[in-house]
Amino acid sequence: MLKKYKVLIVDDEPVAHRIIQRYLDHFPGYDTVGFCQNAFEARAYLLNYDIDLMFLDLEMPRQKGLNFIKTLKKRPEIVIVTAYREYAVEGFELEVLDYLLKPVALDRFTKALNKFRDLKNTPTRSLRGDYIFLFFDRKSVKVRLDEILFLEGLSNYVRIKLITSTIVVYYTMSKILEKLDDRFIRVHRSFIINKDKIQAFTKDHIEIGDKIIPIGKSYRAEIEELFSSIS
Repeated sequence: MLKKYKVLIVDDEPVAHRIIQRYLDHFPGYDTVGFCQNAFEARAYLLNYDIDLMFLDLEMPRQKGLNFIKTLKKRPEIVIVTAYREYAVEGFELEVLDYLLKPVALDRFTKALNKFRDLKNTPTRSLRGDYIFLFFDRKSVKVRLDEILFLEGLSNYVRIKLITSTIVVYYTMSKILEKLDDRFIRVHRSFIINKDKIQAFTKDHIEIGDKIIPIGKSYRAEIEELFSSIS
């Protein structure tokens, strides 16, 4: 049975609603549950419905689209649809799925939906010894969890130290932690470690390879509990 995804369209121009809906009609499996003309209407929908995908304009009355995204604690995948290309970098820093420029061509819209489908069909939380996919260097790259030593937060990026290499991806620390299994633990505002890779520790730091990783004060109680279980 074809899975149905709930869609919300947010734009202050009714013609934009019609165009996006007309494009969606080409693809089975998408159920538009609402049309909103501003962020306040959209927030009400998000409180009452589990939305899978939101098409969002940026220049709207009362609250701009990017500011709206920043207020969302639980959010669907977001495709920005706008006439303004200058906000693309900030949009991707907020981890939107795609950024479409008006007028949107159907083939470009199709690519955005394919990206959404690929994301939903990609396992995001793996069993021990498995892997995740992360967007890196303009493509989705398979990363084996047992090859990750630690992760370091760099503003809106995360640097992932692997056994043989290092990659830097567009993610927040909290977002990437959702993709990892229970062998990973956050020990500092800027560090997540693979517990299997710990080589030595004190009450103030952890050693993995040649890296000394500090333990943050707010994480100390949880880390002390971890140490008591392994020492």
